[in-house]
Amino acid sequence: MNRILLIGVIFLMNFSLLAQDIRVNRASTPKVSESKQYAQDAEVSEEAILQVQMQKVKQLFVLNPNTKDYQINETYADDALLRENAFALLYYNYLKSDPAQKDYVSLIGAYQLYPQSKELTFEMIKYYEKTNQLSLKKSLVANYGINLSLQEYGHNLLQSVEKNGILVTYGVKDSYSVWYNQEVKKIRTDVNVINYDLLRDDEYRSTIKKRYNLQLNTSYMSGVLLLKDIGIKNSEKPIFYSASISKLLLKELQGQLYPTGLAFKFSSIPLNDRLIQENWMKFQLTTPTSKQEKELKMNYILPLYWMAKNSKKLDDREKLKATALKIGGLNGKKQQVQQVFQNL
Repeated sequence: MNRILLIGVIFLMNFSLLAQDIRVNRASTPKVSESKQYAQDAEVSEEAILQVQMQKVKQLFVLNPNTKDYQINETYADDALLRENAFALLYYNYLKSDPAQKDYVSLIGAYQLYPQSKELTFEMIKYYEKTNQLSLKKSLVANYGINLSLQEYGHNLLQSVEKNGILVTYGVKDSYSVWYNQEVKKIRTDVNVINYDLLRDDEYRSTIKKRYNLQLNTSYMSGVLLLKDIGIKNSEKPIFYSASISKLLLKELQGQLYPTGLAFKFSSIPLNDRLIQENWMKFQLTTPTSKQEKELKMNYILPLYWMAKNSKKLDDREKLKATALKIGGLNGKKQQVQQVFQNL
């Protein structure tokens, strides 16, 4: 299959999981502080504003002498404005912190103030994964809530990975759906999952290197270089990337990434085309109803195209094409999918 065409397929599909960002849930949490604007209006530095605000935030937390953790000071627990400002500042500090050394102290403080926030809950799940507090991670994963479409997606993503494979997940939906299937439903617990966001953290990367005996640098100038090295420097291991992976990586590793379903396997030699068909037979596939479910189904276009491209039977190719066109039609992309399958 033409590798440039493969990347073209991915670009046209505009996978719903690509480049996902963590954002504050506006319905359940206050707005993030506009500290930069405050600084400009007052003609003082942003750091000066943050220092003043942080002094106020410290009033909200007291040190528990038994656990050595900081807890909310009940004296100020009912001060709604203080809580909102504190949350905004803490979450802002966490978001703007260096990916190599994230400000988890601020994250924990923000979560204590608004534990109902789904965005912060997922960040805490990652934090517990990073610090190897697996029982706390499992508890949050189980209580986080997940719809059937995400359960199905995580199941099928795991089925796209060979036994004891290493899977690099990229976004919120694919990471959480995989963890839910493993932690709660006990599906494919043999797959070793590495979260890309966490992998940019120096401490987590060092832990993962030892855990899976990976060859990686101590630091990286860009996320794409890090992702490349996972495959290139560890080519003897079964390395898989979620289909939500950066499109830049697909460009960088042309000819070395092969779709296996909802994942790509890194390989320096061509893979057997039957592998993706074997994985497809293990998939759970339901008819999408909600907008989110329809968008998730777009991630199935690539494996459908790949199987049709390599099928020797015209009837099979037409059935696969029809399924892809149906998915495209549900998302207003039937014409784009039609154009892609014209290359068969």
